[in-house]
Amino acid sequence: MLQRLLPVLAAFGLTVALTRGAEAYEQTYTPTSPGEIQLKELPQALALEAPDGDDEGFRALFNFIQENELAMTIPVEVDLSDEDEAMRFFAPSARLTSPPPSADGVTVKALPPRTVVSLGHRGRGSDRQRGEDILTLQAWLAEHPEWQAVGAPIAVYWDGPFTPFFLRRSEVMIELRPAG
Repeated sequence: MLQRLLPVLAAFGLTVALTRGAEAYEQTYTPTSPGEIQLKELPQALALEAPDGDDEGFRALFNFIQENELAMTIPVEVDLSDEDEAMRFFAPSARLTSPPPSADGVTVKALPPRTVVSLGHRGRGSDRQRGEDILTLQAWLAEHPEWQAVGAPIAVYWDGPFTPFFLRRSEVMIELRPAG
């Protein structure tokens, strides 16, 4: 029995070790705890944006950070618009003063500080779950008329592909501005 479990435990240990490396990445902002709705201020950031929120966009962004020798940061954001699902990586904060030029389908832009309402989640983060999270945030907005939504909801991913699905952290957020 133990002999059959050893390879599984070794693989799990390797996966945990690989995912713990993500803690060394610079965080652009802090995650929202699973199940919590949080109103938070996101700091100014240098966004690297690809127009596709799928594998093509990810490859373009990954190649861009490699070619420009940028460190990986977390999280990754994906706009959940009906028309486009733009994907955003962030450059390290030290690059705010010397951003690389836009190239190869990646747009580099400085984002001002943003106010968002966010709902944290743990697990796989399916389309269905994101839809439920959006409805929950829309209900929060209905209870807080002092705020108005700006743009489409945003999916936020904190962990890499080697993280076991039950340990993955994500959130859905909606950018806000004061109403009126």
